[in-house]
Amino acid sequence: YFRRRVDMSAFSILPKHKQNPYHIKMEEDSQGNDETRSFVLTHLSSYKVSALNCVLCKTVLPVFDRYPMIDGTFFLSPQAYGENVVQVISDGRLQFINAVCVGCLEGGSDIRCAACKKKWDGSTLLLGTMYSYDIFAAMPCCQKRLTCKHCRRAVVDVNTGLSFYSEYSRMITCPYCKAYDYHFIRPMSDTFVVKQPIWN
Repeated sequence: YFRRRVDMSAFSILPKHKQNPYHIKMEEDSQGNDETRSFVLTHLSSYKVSALNCVLCKTVLPVFDRYPMIDGTFFLSPQAYGENVVQVISDGRLQFINAVCVGCLEGGSDIRCAACKKKWDGSTLLLGTMYSYDIFAAMPCCQKRLTCKHCRRAVVDVNTGLSFYSEYSRMITCPYCKAYDYHFIRPMSDTFVVKQPIWN
């Protein structure tokens, strides 16, 4: 049902020093039944989905049966950033499997914070696998990204931040109005201004 990868040409846009297993998740013989791969493939096949669109540039990303599973990265979020994302239950929470292509992760699209206009950079993320948290929320660039969805005051100080990337994807109580919400996860239009890829 899922494709078998014949070569690694999709990753040729990466700088040479990043074309390796430290930057691209590769298949390991000793791995056996990998939980992440199993989670992704099981949920996608149950919805009869063999490709996802990049939530930033809309490029179609076929899913492969082995690592690297996608020409980019998957990530879980309580926010569905695209139309063709897959709904799952993970850790007892409703989540969506979203995807971003290698081109957008490497800066091929001009993706800027809707508030401070700083360019988003996904080039440090591991390719071909899935993150169990929202990769957009995990890298706040300004205080506006860390405000309460209800009273608009700071839930977390941008200079202090949170200890783990995954904490930005969890429900948290606003210290002011006590609203319990996914404060740092917003619809795409409230998060980024996206200009289409330079080389498409």
